[in-house]
Amino acid sequence: MRYIVFLIVAFSMIVARENPFEPAKTKTLKTLPHKSTLKKASSKKEEKEVIKLFRWLSLSVAKKYIFLKTKDGLIRNFTIENPKKVVLDFKSNRSFKTKRAKIKNNQCINEIALGAHKGYYRIALTFKKDCSYKLSKKKDGYKLTFKRH
Repeated sequence: MRYIVFLIVAFSMIVARENPFEPAKTKTLKTLPHKSTLKKASSKKEEKEVIKLFRWLSLSVAKKYIFLKTKDGLIRNFTIENPKKVVLDFKSNRSFKTKRAKIKNNQCINEIALGAHKGYYRIALTFKKDCSYKLSKKKDGYKLTFKRH
């Protein structure tokens, strides 16, 4: 048993570095000069603002789109003029007080309002500029893509 302990201690002393707080010395590889044909990826990351309205509904807001993450089914969508709004109705029997939130980093939308009705809830997105939108169903929600005129 003494021999095993002695071998473990001796091995750990052989393998241990002199100063464990200094980084280990590594060899650096030389890079050869060459011409790259690959395009450089954009270093700009798209800014997203995530607004969690309820545990069952959240928004991901980017400059050109808004993603509504919900499992509820869309009943209808339409626009209202003066002030111009996109209205989305989702099937649900949830009851809650009306919520409003300002949207900061979207080029077309500046406010969202969410209200409960009998058998559904409504999301109204208020436009700040003259824009068109495209609504598409995604795996875990709905995506509104905006285009300025």
